Amino acid sequence: MLRPLRLLASPVTNGAALPTRGSPLPPRLEAVRAPNILIVHAGDDNLRDFGLEVARGAMTVSPHVRVLHPSNASFQGDVLWADGILVGSNVYNANIDPTLMQWINTWDIQHDLGDKVAGSFVVAGGLSAGEEAVQLALLRSMMVLRLVVVGGAAWTRYTPVFSTHRQAMTLGCVQYIQTNRL
Repeated sequence: MLRPLRLLASPVTNGAALPTRGSPLPPRLEAVRAPNILIVHAGDDNLRDFGLEVARGAMTVSPHVRVLHPSNASFQGDVLWADGILVGSNVYNANIDPTLMQWINTWDIQHDLGDKVAGSFVVAGGLSAGEEAVQLALLRSMMVLRLVVVGGAAWTRYTPVFSTHRQAMTLGCVQYIQTNRL
């Protein structure tokens, strides 16, 4: 079950100076609009299904969501339109899907993308298949292009991968258990 995305928005002043103490308030600011969210993923049916779930979560905060394959997405028409960009990839030997990476490499680096937020999601064939490396590689590509990447709400939350120690042992995995000790 996916948690709904949280959206933090602040009003834009359109270049006007912010009010100082004692100065009159500026004219009424434009209403904050729902963000445009672009979700692009390349991979198999599992990733496509995951991408649709990501889109479902994104639609809880904005009706302006596009879900595309890299072959159907363009820099001018889609990336520049979006306020937030989510990219998804299957894991191929701890690497990004070549189709997705080739699409990212076509972006025009002359455009300033510093006002856009980025995120990534991946699907791997098994535990320790390189999913974290691929996710970080996608985020690193976004940061090189000056997109903003923001961390999660809390790093202290722990959810075990397996429901029981016996299940972990039968699969030949080691399960780390968090303890809260002072």
